Amino acid sequence: HATARRIVERMADQNHQQSLEQAAKAAAMIPGADRDVLERAADLAQRALEGSEESTLLPWFRLCAGMVAYRRGQLVEADAHLAEVHFDAGYGYGTAQFYRAMIAAKQSRLEDARRLFDEGDELTPPLPADDNSLLNGGSDHDALIAWLAQKEAQGMLGAKN
Repeated sequence: HATARRIVERMADQNHQQSLEQAAKAAAMIPGADRDVLERAADLAQRALEGSEESTLLPWFRLCAGMVAYRRGQLVEADAHLAEVHFDAGYGYGTAQFYRAMIAAKQSRLEDARRLFDEGDELTPPLPADDNSLLNGGSDHDALIAWLAQKEAQGMLGAKN
């Protein structure tokens, strides 16, 4: 949690949208992050979204905003952002579906949760068996984020993979 705090604090005066998004997403990946860190991450995510309507990175900024809103317990806002992440966002779409599955589960919409999980699962390559080869074979940080979201959603839904 201390690392997430340092990341969002260091980004407070920055304006580069992609850096803002990445810092906010780093904080949002930690279940149980403290309220202050999440408030700062929400500010960073909002700043990344501002003026990005025509950006090719908009789906990634929406994913980030949805992840942060989810961690803050703002499920309706989170789902609205995540529903706007389109299929062409690669791993991002799968990640969005895992978060949407967790939202649906928290809202006791288990059929929707399982459907959303399955959609994300179809788009996410299997986690390598060897932890030392996570980034081999073309995987990148977006794949790692998808795998983390997948594992969290699995735990919530009791899903098997």
